[in-house]
Amino acid sequence: MSSRAEVVPPALRWLSAGGLAWLAATALAAGPGAEDAPEGNATDTERIAVELNRAESLPDGCRLSFVIQNRTHHAFESMQWDLFFFGPDGLIADRMAAEAAPLPAGKTSVKLFDVPGFACEDLKRVLINDVLRCETDSGAGTRIDCLHLTAPSSRAQVELFK
Repeated sequence: MSSRAEVVPPALRWLSAGGLAWLAATALAAGPGAEDAPEGNATDTERIAVELNRAESLPDGCRLSFVIQNRTHHAFESMQWDLFFFGPDGLIADRMAAEAAPLPAGKTSVKLFDVPGFACEDLKRVLINDVLRCETDSGAGTRIDCLHLTAPSSRAQVELFK
């Protein structure tokens, strides 16, 4: 009878010694975006795709329209973003907290946020700096890195990034 600790699948035997160094070098060479791969068993499809779809001028500010695809199996009861707005000069021009939830699991939603006192033509970039609140229907004991799950993109003339 053999011990389970002694059983090493043939496909993993090459990972000993120099194989681990090669694996680490390969992971580093994977290039930009490799660090954005979700943790654990998640795949690229298990993301919260956040698209800045439109920036629309208002008489007293700018309305940002987001298309949010919750590609996870979690329903989010709260997801509050810490947003920073950058002007054409690259300097931080404003900041706001925006509640994006509710976000049902597997559902696409549209959320509108008005940024008062800020003209759309003066807005060049929006940073999702952090997720201030992230609560699922699974209860308070469930910890999810919502910022890590967030995959930003933009169709507007304004860049969205994290």
